[in-house]
Amino acid sequence: PSRAPVPTADAPVLDLGADRAIVAVNLPAPPRGGAASFTFGDEHRGWIAKVPEGVQLPSVAYGDGRVFVSGGFESVSFDALDASDGHTLWASQALEDNGPTAPLYLDERVVFNTESCTLFVIAADCGVCAGSCRDGRLGRSPSPPTRRPASTRTRTSPSGCA
Repeated sequence: PSRAPVPTADAPVLDLGADRAIVAVNLPAPPRGGAASFTFGDEHRGWIAKVPEGVQLPSVAYGDGRVFVSGGFESVSFDALDASDGHTLWASQALEDNGPTAPLYLDERVVFNTESCTLFVIAADCGVCAGSCRDGRLGRSPSPPTRRPASTRTRTSPSGCA
């Protein structure tokens, strides 16, 4: 396979903000574990959320209307947020290993690694662990996710994801 050419000093600089005005956004301050909506610009909507742990976070993943986020490098938690408003759909707060990394979403599953290289596969719709693998040995996690009260959820879980 051929490699892409390396840019030279003569390459033009691309100013990504040249055609967009800077917009000041007054962000709300949600409590830890909460989310808050805001409006900016020409009535664009957004939301901001704070995960309960408040430690350094790796990247998030998006899939099927949900944002999946690790509790951070020092935590044993993993959360799914509703992409429309940021509220927590489910939270797994007792992973068998700490430091869940950046997740991947594929086919209704979320996959992430941990600090000691344990690979977790969880059901995206409810957070139930479909399996974990460490040093090539596959096992099942006994840690079910914490479910939020029905009044705070927008979707119901399919059978098997109580």
